[in-house]
Amino acid sequence: MPNLSSFCFCLRFCMYALKHHNLVS
Repeated sequence: MPNLSSFCFCLRFCMYALKHHNLVS
């Protein structure tokens, strides 16, 4: 089980990637 900080980092990275992808598309 991953720790909370790495999970939050992954979640923020995924949200940023989705936002960036939506801006590009």
